[in-house]
Amino acid sequence: MVQCIWINVAHNRHQNGSFEGKLYAVQIGEVLGISSPLNPEPCDYIYEEDKIYYEIGGVWITVYRKIEWYGNWCWDRIAIDIYDVTGLLQFLKQQMTWDVDMGDEIITSLFENGNIKPDYLVKAIKQNKKERKEEAKNTKVSGELLELGMGIQKWWIT
Repeated sequence: MVQCIWINVAHNRHQNGSFEGKLYAVQIGEVLGISSPLNPEPCDYIYEEDKIYYEIGGVWITVYRKIEWYGNWCWDRIAIDIYDVTGLLQFLKQQMTWDVDMGDEIITSLFENGNIKPDYLVKAIKQNKKERKEEAKNTKVSGELLELGMGIQKWWIT
């Protein structure tokens, strides 16, 4: 079983939403948002038979689910293994051009130190989702809106 989380990746042209091949920003829900608008990383999708990979910095990451134009046409949403997420974040931190735009205080600090671990990220995601559910309950927001947010999902991958 693979433990995946959804991440949002900004790599589409802002003029028309077509894939640009440069990663400008990454968001993990409300837990962490990072960007490098002046020095984007080259990236690409690789389609191989029935699998999709996301290539960045010479590393191929398996994509288990993909939603194009998530939120607006600059962004796609991909579900990848939690270990690939932390590896991606560590790789981007090593490039020295990525800055935190927003995020959970602990996760932001771990990113800045180049030390994000999967268990810390999962804990922060669960806490954030719990807080959002409480907020929705207090403001009478539909639970369906919460399901559109980020979350941790487990899929059996064969």
